[in-house]
Amino acid sequence: MNFIFKKTLNPADLFLLAVNLIPIWGVWFQGWDAKMIFIVYCLESVIAGLYTVIKLWLTALYSDGISTKEQAPFNKKSIGSAIFITVFFCFHYGFFIFVQLSIFLGIIGNINGKSVSVTKLVFQFNEYLPMYAQLFLLSFFISYGISLLKDFIVNKAYKKAEIQFVMMSPYKRIFIQQFLVILGSFALLLNSNGKIFIFIFAIIKIIADVFIDYEKILKKGLSEN
Repeated sequence: MNFIFKKTLNPADLFLLAVNLIPIWGVWFQGWDAKMIFIVYCLESVIAGLYTVIKLWLTALYSDGISTKEQAPFNKKSIGSAIFITVFFCFHYGFFIFVQLSIFLGIIGNINGKSVSVTKLVFQFNEYLPMYAQLFLLSFFISYGISLLKDFIVNKAYKKAEIQFVMMSPYKRIFIQQFLVILGSFALLLNSNGKIFIFIFAIIKIIADVFIDYEKILKKGLSEN
C-alpha cells in the first residue's frame, strides 16, 4: 500500500495543502457560507479539466512517448491528433462534470434564492459567488497552474508523456472529489451551518489531493492492462 502515498511533497503540493485549509478558516472564523465553498469545489473540477486540455495538446504535438503500437489518433504527433484528442476529452470530461454539477444543484435547490443552471454557474460564476469564494476559486486556478508549469512544462515532461496517461490523470482525483461534494451537499441539507462537515471534508480532500500519488497508481494500473 506504500505506493499509494507520496514520499515527498513538492512546492505545488504544499501550496495546494494551504489552499485546502482556507475553507476551514473561512467557515469557522469568518462566517463564510459552506454552500459557497462546496460550489467552488465543484468548479475546481472544471479547472482541472482546462489544465488537462493544455497537457493533452502539448503531449499530442511534442511527446516522444507516443507509442506507434496504439490505435489512431494516439499513435502519432500531429495537429490533427491534438485537435481530435482534446475535443474528445472536452466532450467526455465535460459530460462527466455536467452530471456532477446537475446532481449538486439538484440537491441544494438554489443559490442565494436564485435558480441556476449548470452552464450559468460555469460561465457566470461571478454572479453567484461572493468575493471570498471567487478568490478561493482563483487560488485553485493558481495552484493547478503552478503544478502545470513546474511538473509538466519547465521540466519538459510533455516530451515523454503518454496520451492515455495524461487523459486519464484527472479522473481518479475527480471521482473522489465528486463523491465528497455530493455527500457534502446532503450534509448541508441536514446542517446548513456546515462547520463540522467542512472540517472533515477539507481533511479528507487534503489527503486525496496532496498525499495520494495518483501518477504511480495510474501507471501501475495501465501497466497491468
